[in-house]
Amino acid sequence: MISTFSAKLVEKIQLSADVFSVTFTYTDSPLVFLPGQYIIAHIPSGTNSVRRLYSIDTSPEQTESFSLLVRHVPNGIGSSYLHALPLGSEVTFQGPAGLFTLKETDRPKIYLATGTGITPFLSILRNQLLHPLVPSVPQTLLWGLRTLQEVYYTEELHTLEKKVNGFTSKICLSQESTLPDQNGFQTGRITTALPPLLDLYKSQGEFYICGGKDVVAALKQYLLDAEVPSDSIFFERFT
Repeated sequence: MISTFSAKLVEKIQLSADVFSVTFTYTDSPLVFLPGQYIIAHIPSGTNSVRRLYSIDTSPEQTESFSLLVRHVPNGIGSSYLHALPLGSEVTFQGPAGLFTLKETDRPKIYLATGTGITPFLSILRNQLLHPLVPSVPQTLLWGLRTLQEVYYTEELHTLEKKVNGFTSKICLSQESTLPDQNGFQTGRITTALPPLLDLYKSQGEFYICGGKDVVAALKQYLLDAEVPSDSIFFERFT
């Protein structure tokens, strides 16, 4: 059930040149949501307000606060408002919304994210620190970014790999020709890292996609062309 609630901005962290994290505390009862769902922010615009959708990146078990990842788009109404919002300010939200949640199956999970499309997967994986999947299944995250300067949360991904059974991740950098001397990086787009996973899981895996709408459409078509069943592809494309 979607409800309307207010929350107070208590933290803002710049993660890269154009991506920042905002953390809000609830001013009333905590939101009850499923990992992967999103909320709707009411952004003042003149005498009215506009709605902007943001996936939650925290686990539902974190009941005092929640966090969002925001890419600051020049002249973007929602991102510019949140970027300039002073600490202590209150924002009206609605939620939870969305069906982008894990299916309760024993099938391998492949997560395909670009940019801040990693957000719902962070909620899904962080939740598994307290509620592991039963039975444990392989889970792989491919995260597409352009350059090394855009990367954040690498330490947390390494921690999740150690603590979440069956989880591995790889960051795909589309505009880099050389990589740092450490594991977990690959040059090229997500599609350069997908073939080995398709060889393993094409017929039995579940493929979850989140990112910009054009990228989501392209990745969905790539999977369909590779003969992944359409009912094994799930996506969110508002970020």
